[in-house]
Amino acid sequence: MKTFKKVFILFITFQFPTIIFSQTTDSINLYRKEVIFSKNHISFSIHGSVTTKAKISKTSEKYNVGSSPQPGYEFGLDYHINFNQSYSLIVGIHTGALGRNLEYFISKNEFNPPMQYDIFDNKGSSRDIDLFYYKLPVSVEKRFFLKKMKLLSLNAGLSLLNTPDIGIEIKSFAFYPNGSSVNFFDGLLILNQDAKFWINFHIGGGYAWILKNNNILSANLIANLSTTKFAKGIYNFTIPGQTPVDGSYSLKGSFIGLGVSYTFTGANNLLRKRSYGKK
Repeated sequence: MKTFKKVFILFITFQFPTIIFSQTTDSINLYRKEVIFSKNHISFSIHGSVTTKAKISKTSEKYNVGSSPQPGYEFGLDYHINFNQSYSLIVGIHTGALGRNLEYFISKNEFNPPMQYDIFDNKGSSRDIDLFYYKLPVSVEKRFFLKKMKLLSLNAGLSLLNTPDIGIEIKSFAFYPNGSSVNFFDGLLILNQDAKFWINFHIGGGYAWILKNNNILSANLIANLSTTKFAKGIYNFTIPGQTPVDGSYSLKGSFIGLGVSYTFTGANNLLRKRSYGKK
């Protein structure tokens, strides 16, 4: 019995500081969270995206005209109105661009005289990431706190979007073996012809770390749904001696994106003021 008491006393002696330290750390973290979300925040974000493919309306299956998903990007500045530690309203101003492409395959024998090679645009990533837009997003965010100053977040909302009212003219040429050329493709793409605003819907989530400086670093996944065709165009393949092939092109701009954001909380200044007894 005496041996048991000695073992118990030794156990308490060694574990008691650890228990106190753990409780103290938890209390400090709880206080940090309270201070961090007691005021509003500003954040910067950037994400890359993959858009849905364009819709192609064609009068002929000749040349296998089509489209595929393309890359895009977006930058944003957001203001977080924190109601409490769990809920926020986020408003911002963002700008970005989406890619476009038109796929086709034309046999070299379609030309007279025949070309030295087939002419095609495949399903690769386009270098034409030039469908620019700007938007005003509004979201509601819900946070779920994890251990060690980490958290998960879910958000949903809508955005008001617009684009420059511009037209993009596209021409493609092929070269015969003798060095002469032929203009075999013409296209015209119009962005937001009526200069109207439209609404998109978005939903997303993220994993965040509250850093030692009490700012927040987040990795985010976002899905954007658009029901408006903001880019519309026409195309025409005209090869000498062949029947012209034409059609229309439209893009709504829905996408899935992955990005990062950095949030300035201002909590360090607030903690410093509180430590000096200031409000």
